[in-house]
Amino acid sequence: MSGFNLPVGAVSEFAREGAVRVRWAFTPEQVALVERGVERNLADPNPLSLVTSDPCDPGTFVEDFRNWTRIDDYVQFTRESSTASIAQQLMPTTTVRLRHDHMLTSTVHTRQRTLWHQCLLRTVDHAPDLQGQPGEVASRGDPQ
Repeated sequence: MSGFNLPVGAVSEFAREGAVRVRWAFTPEQVALVERGVERNLADPNPLSLVTSDPCDPGTFVEDFRNWTRIDDYVQFTRESSTASIAQQLMPTTTVRLRHDHMLTSTVHTRQRTLWHQCLLRTVDHAPDLQGQPGEVASRGDPQ
């Protein structure tokens, strides 16, 4: 597990808002590792997966659950990235356990609306108009 120091105020923002944006926590290689994991996950979904878009939708929206021990790329990311360090800093606890993972993937032409989560761009490497750093994930329409 690799450590990562959260910016000043992140813990109190998380306690107050229930969410916090953490920039530059992952290397471009770690982001690529997760991208490979998602591709493998989509190619070999587990029995819990769901396609929630309409069959006549030109795109797809896929949900899959509990894959972090099944997809080697997820295992490596979970064990070697700063995710556990970040979670431990944000929560007032000495132990962090990964209980559940949830992959949500929407293809470009999907008509399925997903109002209950934020659609994210893959990485700034694929969206240079966001003027961010490699490995930073930013939401569409999010001011920089």
